Amino acid sequence: MVTPMDARIKDLILEALRRPYVALNMGVETGNHYQSIDLGDVKTRGFREDRGTLLDRIDFEGKRVLDLGSNLGELSRATRARGAFLVDGFEFDPYFVELANLITAATGTTRVSFFQKDISRVESYPDGYDIVLAFAVFGQGVRACLPRVAEITDVLVVETHKLEGNLDVHYVDPVTEYFPAYRVIGQTEWGSIDNREVRAVAVFAKDEETLSKTLKAREITPPGGNATTEEHGSAAEARTSIRYVDVARTPGLERFFDHFGFDSPDELLTAIDGMEIDLDALAPSHDARMEYSGWVYWFLYVKGYCQYSKSKQVSPSNVYYDYLLRYALGDPVLSNRMADPEKTVEHVTRQFCDMDRCRFRESDSEAAESIPPTHAVVAERALIGVLHLFERDRSEPLPVKLFDGWHRLFGAKLFGVPALRCVAIEESGVGPILGTIETVEQNGRELEIQGWALDPQGDLDRFGISTEDMLLPPVREAAINLRSDVGQAFSHLSHAARSGFSIRCGSWPTEKEQTVAEITIFGDWHAPVGKMNLHFTAGMLDGVAEPPAELTHRLYGVTDGRALTVRAQTALEQMLEPIRRYRSLRSFRAILDFGCGTGLLEQAIERTLGAAGVTAVEMDPDASEWCRTADLKGATFIALSSEPPSQLPADAFDLVVASDMFLRLDRDQQGSWLEELNRVMEPGGYAAISVLGELVRRAIGERDVQRDLDRDGISDRKAGVGSSPGLGPVSEGTYQTRPYTVALCERWFDVIGYEEGAVVNQQDLVVLRKR
Repeated sequence: MVTPMDARIKDLILEALRRPYVALNMGVETGNHYQSIDLGDVKTRGFREDRGTLLDRIDFEGKRVLDLGSNLGELSRATRARGAFLVDGFEFDPYFVELANLITAATGTTRVSFFQKDISRVESYPDGYDIVLAFAVFGQGVRACLPRVAEITDVLVVETHKLEGNLDVHYVDPVTEYFPAYRVIGQTEWGSIDNREVRAVAVFAKDEETLSKTLKAREITPPGGNATTEEHGSAAEARTSIRYVDVARTPGLERFFDHFGFDSPDELLTAIDGMEIDLDALAPSHDARMEYSGWVYWFLYVKGYCQYSKSKQVSPSNVYYDYLLRYALGDPVLSNRMADPEKTVEHVTRQFCDMDRCRFRESDSEAAESIPPTHAVVAERALIGVLHLFERDRSEPLPVKLFDGWHRLFGAKLFGVPALRCVAIEESGVGPILGTIETVEQNGRELEIQGWALDPQGDLDRFGISTEDMLLPPVREAAINLRSDVGQAFSHLSHAARSGFSIRCGSWPTEKEQTVAEITIFGDWHAPVGKMNLHFTAGMLDGVAEPPAELTHRLYGVTDGRALTVRAQTALEQMLEPIRRYRSLRSFRAILDFGCGTGLLEQAIERTLGAAGVTAVEMDPDASEWCRTADLKGATFIALSSEPPSQLPADAFDLVVASDMFLRLDRDQQGSWLEELNRVMEPGGYAAISVLGELVRRAIGERDVQRDLDRDGISDRKAGVGSSPGLGPVSEGTYQTRPYTVALCERWFDVIGYEEGAVVNQQDLVVLRKR
């Protein structure tokens, strides 16, 4: 039962959270909405994402815990909920201390207390704690007080600040002087402040026995394994928000309204309705080619709407309908849509219905809620050529990388609707989609890319492409092509055949040493459902040593040597990007390419890692022989037996890269080779491995494979059988769930990262660190 006093306390807390209060401690600003708060029926979202998954790795049962820099106390209460006997939180700012105690009382949490303390002073630390938490406060006094912290506890849990290749120097080295045993248990993002900012969480202890007792062991065969999919979904939802577009201030339609200035919408409609139009004479004009930014397109659209308003039907006599069928076929996306007359009518009718909603609304608020929302992918930073979308009641615009809803925006501007809903999707919230890039052709500044992509949830509508520093105007969008081979491979998905794409980039930026292109895939007419990245270096396709087509067909399911080169560069960059956060890539001295295949990575490693020594090993005898005789520079190639041990020396490598290899290993081989990799890696070394994991799992149709995954967490029925034409390794190999993979790897390594679909849009990436 909620008493009046409970309601008043909750209102008081929410009011306090809404205040623009900012504390300053040792030069660091912290707001009063830094943490997310759970008040039962009300949950607020703070800057920092929830840390519950990492706290679940630690055994707090019966422990006395000290939370340094406790802010609003959410970590302290979460620790108590996980069985801690008593929790104290130390916070510098008195406002946060009072608010944290109030929230704790309101939620009925016992044995959790907060105190105003300066954690940069050694006298602030009393004796008697089993575990000390230092989340994002290591530089705010904890590092200077490490000798005292070591006197009061045997276990210290540290969340780093932003990682910039400095994990060892700034955190591991100073802390292990007092807490020699440690595990890196994962990484975190900084939430809505900067989704690109990654931090690590490590548990340090006085000895291995204490560390082992503090960390919860994972089961090697977890039941089900669906938690990963749920986590992925919640992360995507957290990066999507409803915004309200300020229609009058958002640019892009000025040419039409400058040409047709009337005192009222009705006068404009009457004028255009009375005009006779020669479509064939008007459509070829230069302005018509400007599409949404030109006046001709919208003139024809309004004329068609006027005709629709009289009959409430769309037919070949409608000038806008005729224009789309006769003159928009040069647009690959519209051409794809207009191929079906029924879909054409549906498409145009939907647009005109939205115009009616804008025109005949009873109130502005009703229009804003009844009109289907627009969609926008919000760029992480301002880019050349992006739309600047203005929000209601905000002065600074949002940099929008991709926008869908021009016709709704036009109707709102025409009929005076002040605001439209917009589903704003943060750029980092659009994750990888299953697929592959099969061919890459370059001719001067023109680049043609072909491949396929598949969303298990539904139809795709179109593709768009951009680079990291500019949009590519000649590309904008490309249509979906039919791919019967993909349809056959995923026959349980009725829409799978509509998955191919062919994108021609007419102004590829060849001057830059390396360009990252991003292909965004849209579904359901508007919403982005995934993305594919392509790392391209100028001149990288020149003089490429191409393996025999039969060999690459068997290993990769692709025969185009240039596409394989681009794939290798992309895979290497994607696998090393997380490691770059922990350590400078140029600092690695000895690299092991475990399962080098046809030496694709070796042709890219020097560009990325410099002059480090590379040893490449391969089990496939044909691939191994080809690498040995192809005179690929910069690496030593060694044939490998199917079972360890190998002849590689112990503690020899500080970086291991294993792309495509674990797909070919069965469950027993995976365990054996992980143990062997641990032997040949030096302590503190890193490994990046790819597996067929959660991304591809959502598209698997074979029931026996799904049963294996649900029961065991792994299905190795197809281990080592090779790849299918055009589909890449995704079609065959060992499949495994995230919980199974993490538990297996944690026998020998710290698992510091797991990213779904991060490697060439087919494989999940697992980042490991040797203890």
